[in-house]
Amino acid sequence: MNFKNLREYLAWLYYRYLLVTGIYVLEPWEKSLFNWVLLSAIAMVIYTSYVFVPIHVRLALEFFFGAWPQSAVGGPNPLWTLRSLYREEHPMIKNDLDCVELID
Repeated sequence: MNFKNLREYLAWLYYRYLLVTGIYVLEPWEKSLFNWVLLSAIAMVIYTSYVFVPIHVRLALEFFFGAWPQSAVGGPNPLWTLRSLYREEHPMIKNDLDCVELID
């Protein structure tokens, strides 16, 4: 595919985007505002899934399959639980009872 075909294909995709979303009837400043809001929402979804999905997958695996085994090199598993993250951020918490006292 040469550059001219790629450019025409991208222009065709943008035209389809305008027709499907119905923003072809908007004024230019409204189009840019709509596109900015849409891109911001997509960026937030990508960021939150990058940050929170691994934690939830880890917790689901621990719930369904029990304790997670140690890694192959003998150290702790690099996937953290929320409890271990909380404990690392607050070194004064030494056991689970301290966590319960802080929550209550």
